Amino acid sequence: TLRHYVLAGLMRQYTSTDKDGFVLFDYDGLLADEEGSYLLDMYIATLSSVDPTKLNQNEKLPFWINAYNALVVKGVLKAYEGNASFTVVDSGNFFDDPVIKISEVSFSLNQLEHGVIRGKSDHSGVASAIDAAKTQLLEWHQDLWQGAKVDARFHATVNCAALSCPNLLAEEPFVFRSDLLESQLQKAVSQW
Repeated sequence: TLRHYVLAGLMRQYTSTDKDGFVLFDYDGLLADEEGSYLLDMYIATLSSVDPTKLNQNEKLPFWINAYNALVVKGVLKAYEGNASFTVVDSGNFFDDPVIKISEVSFSLNQLEHGVIRGKSDHSGVASAIDAAKTQLLEWHQDLWQGAKVDARFHATVNCAALSCPNLLAEEPFVFRSDLLESQLQKAVSQW
């Protein structure tokens, strides 16, 4: 069972909620924390070693959501460099550059969100993938939803490091988990 404890600990330590209810991530704090940065890298390496098709069906969506959110944090840390005016929109190919390799397939944030979770083969990020990668992304999508309709509530769970995005989780357990997923999805949608 994946409980995502490392990511939960990092989110607990480096997030806060402002007076308007926005969950803010302390990128400066994590950049200055060598151990925290190492733990994020190790968490992502752990995700890379998982065959998502071998997970319990209830663990698959939390796996992909937590992977996406962790990879956004890692991407911002890599591109941000302490510049307070940094935005992911202005940072080049933030959502299209490969960010993780799982089962020998390297893929981007767009491919994870639009290929694996949404199954949109016509999305530019998915359509531009090489055939083998596109096939794998869509196979993961089929495995995730098992022929059922995509649960649109996932849109309220993936955070793209902008205030206009859905919030990260601001309370325990700070990550999406299979045993709490239904209530977490409902709460994420209502808060967004």
